[in-house]
Amino acid sequence: MKLDTQYYFKVIFKKIADEPGLEPILKDLDIIPGTQITFVCLGATIFDMMRENYGSCLSVSELRESINCDFIEATRLHNCMNVKSKNICYEEFQDFLSKGTIDDINDLLSLSEVVENLGLLQQDNLIDEPERNSIIIEDNLIDEPERNSIIIDEEIEEDINCLQYIINSVFKRCNSKNLN
Repeated sequence: MKLDTQYYFKVIFKKIADEPGLEPILKDLDIIPGTQITFVCLGATIFDMMRENYGSCLSVSELRESINCDFIEATRLHNCMNVKSKNICYEEFQDFLSKGTIDDINDLLSLSEVVENLGLLQQDNLIDEPERNSIIIEDNLIDEPERNSIIIDEEIEEDINCLQYIINSVFKRCNSKNLN
């Protein structure tokens, strides 16, 4: 990650930590105003950028290295982001990010490296406002009809497993009665 991106992440995260909202400004599948980017897509992109070369969660030292700050700042931000476990997981980061303002979200969207990682690469990494409205980002989420078919498929598989168990039990009973 570029040094200027690390710096701006640190500044924006400190601002959110200093003045968190009481309620989330956006939910995961909400579209960020002025774009067609879902909030979950932005959050996942930023979290992936921060945890590059690390595991699926961020420790204090990994957070410190990913946004290039001192240990005290990293500990403070880590404590603001992390509420459930030893390391920051994606869900905790997304909850933290949702406590920011729309201006904070737009500031994150204005960073060239974020734009690039979102797949919005344009000439000079700039996106004009009218052009931004026409950009569609697919966020690899399962569409509702597809989600329902997966659930149905899982239910059918479970039913087949139950039927197979019942059939095996019936065969065992029949075989044990024939032997007696």
